[in-house]
Amino acid sequence: MPRLTVVIPAYNAAATLGDALDALATQTIPQSAFSVIVVDDGSSDATAALARAKGATVISQPNAGPAAARNAGAAAAPPDCDILVFTDADCAPAPDFLARLTAPLDDGAVAGVQGAYRTRQTSLVARFAQIEFEDRYAYVARRPAIDLVATYAAAYRRAVFDGAGGFDTSFRTADNEDTELSYRLAAAGHRLVFAPDAMVYHRHPATLGRYLTIKASRAFWRLRACREHPEKLVRDGYTPPVIRLQTILAGLFTLSTVLAPFSRPAGLFALVALAGLLGSALPFARFAAGRDRTVARLAPMFVTLRSLAFAAGLAWGLADRVLSRTACRAPHEKTRNRVGLDLHTISGIRQGSRTYIEALAARLPEAAPDLDFVFYATRDGLDAARTLAGSAPNVTVREIPAGRFARLIAPFPWRLAREVDVFHCQYLAPLSPTVPCVVSLHDILHEAMPEHFPKGLSRLMRLLYPLSARRAAMVLTLSAYCRDEIVARYRVPADRVAYAFPGVDPAFAPVSDPAALAAVRVRLGLPEGPYILFLGRMEPRKNVPGLAAAYALLRRRLGMQTPTLVIAGPDDGLFAAFGQRLRAAGTGEGIVFCGGVAQADLPALLSGAAVFAYPSFGEGFGLPVAEAMACGAPVAASLAPAVPEAAGGAALLVDPSDPEALAGALYRVLAEPELAAELRARGLARAKRLDWNDTAAMAVAAYRRALAGRPSP
Repeated sequence: MPRLTVVIPAYNAAATLGDALDALATQTIPQSAFSVIVVDDGSSDATAALARAKGATVISQPNAGPAAARNAGAAAAPPDCDILVFTDADCAPAPDFLARLTAPLDDGAVAGVQGAYRTRQTSLVARFAQIEFEDRYAYVARRPAIDLVATYAAAYRRAVFDGAGGFDTSFRTADNEDTELSYRLAAAGHRLVFAPDAMVYHRHPATLGRYLTIKASRAFWRLRACREHPEKLVRDGYTPPVIRLQTILAGLFTLSTVLAPFSRPAGLFALVALAGLLGSALPFARFAAGRDRTVARLAPMFVTLRSLAFAAGLAWGLADRVLSRTACRAPHEKTRNRVGLDLHTISGIRQGSRTYIEALAARLPEAAPDLDFVFYATRDGLDAARTLAGSAPNVTVREIPAGRFARLIAPFPWRLAREVDVFHCQYLAPLSPTVPCVVSLHDILHEAMPEHFPKGLSRLMRLLYPLSARRAAMVLTLSAYCRDEIVARYRVPADRVAYAFPGVDPAFAPVSDPAALAAVRVRLGLPEGPYILFLGRMEPRKNVPGLAAAYALLRRRLGMQTPTLVIAGPDDGLFAAFGQRLRAAGTGEGIVFCGGVAQADLPALLSGAAVFAYPSFGEGFGLPVAEAMACGAPVAASLAPAVPEAAGGAALLVDPSDPEALAGALYRVLAEPELAAELRARGLARAKRLDWNDTAAMAVAAYRRALAGRPSP
């Protein structure tokens, strides 16, 4: 099993430390599997002597606070230590504490584990404090991952702890230094989990005065921890929303009470706030009733006093911040520029924006080794982001909120100012940018052809896209058509808009293996024989009904010799009803809908096509055309922008609104083997000229311009 080191910071802890060490001596795991280090933080009592007598390794230092003491203990852990366990001198671990706390670390994806408090105390205040913790544990237990590992019962992988630099030693008291470290680890993408059965018995405050003093202090230091993580003021994984509401009500009650002598409405508002505060305590009272009826009866009073203490602590912290009396740890000296890359789309459906940003992420670290990159992914996409990062030394992976409000308005934009120097996103930049933004606008087709977009969405895009483009340090796009549209319609200076054609992934290459081609047919349920292929999302702009009409004309001409028309691609969430109607109608004999296709199956599906048809009414580029060419499929496509730029002279191009012209192009490819062979050869040559490295080079040039400050946001 992994080697553990238990670190206990202790300051004048002779009265309680003995119980903690005795409890560690009776753990269910072998004593040989762990060591215990007590860090005597300048005690004036017999703490150090007691620890030595109990067999612990003792490190003595001048009083520097628990954060510094824990760091000192971690640094002194034996070289073969894999896991660091932290607990406190007033905590007595249960016999199976170490076994249960470290069990989740058997999962290599878990970086830190939080245990739980229990108490044997009988005083009313201590009983309330325990039930308060249990209420929070019930909230935390419903979450797949957490963002707080409190050091009364904590385990970290040593490599993760060391890599984060340990605890912030500017926290000189035992308050929220563990919160701050947890926030850093969670922001870096490390998974933290809760182990409710890993228990320590703790001495909670036994008097109301002591309890309220601790609560005010915790609010003060929590605000301090949130200076570097302001989004946690809005939401974290440990604080139930009702506690935030209660703290706000307590603050409003206090302010209104102060103003009441001068304003009658203020007095009435104070009563309303107090009533709301008392009422908000009822769910906790119900929770407590199943554990301690006396605590349940007094819960509204306790909750009100706790909320007032929280509000006082926050007010104290805000005043301290204004007066700047407790400066945070100075940031690390920055010697390299940092570029943030928004990867929130990589956990979504496979579409152009996902392909684009994945291709960039895979190439940027090597294209700009002098820059540091931060890959921002949602929780569902963190593993994919780490895969894209690979072993690149200049990449960090961090979590980005999944919700648009948190990502575009608050709190995520607040993080950017301290985490990166430039931020690269697609379509929409944060509405209140805190760093220069590079924005990729793949198309603004809703401006030129609004009939193909939902009216509400089109209006929203007309409002937000120009705002993002005009504020951006640079706008990147995929074609000359899109560049010209952005400059003309959004009045962005031409020197701030650049384009580079997207590339074709090397996986898109001709597949000639009969077994591989047959296997894809079986997986997708395709009939035997040749087929015409369309590949794209099911949305009106892709012109699938027009293709079906052209196919009907082709069947009249070829009869039973007509190849099957295979329509492949997922539904677009915005046009789900359209996709459902298409499939329900069937659109005609000989047509097969096979839905979304796995990325690994696309090369074989494209390679097997007798002709690839792409009659879109408009594209930012038309990457499926290039991918089909790379797989050796002859292409009949649309004359609409910007498909001809994708085709590069290697496809038959027709008016997408003319089914007869499209049917004629399909017939020519099917009936003229020489033409089909010529299109295959020209298409393969065209695809080879499309290189994602060109796109990455354009992005790097944009970052350097943004870093140079031309222009600033």
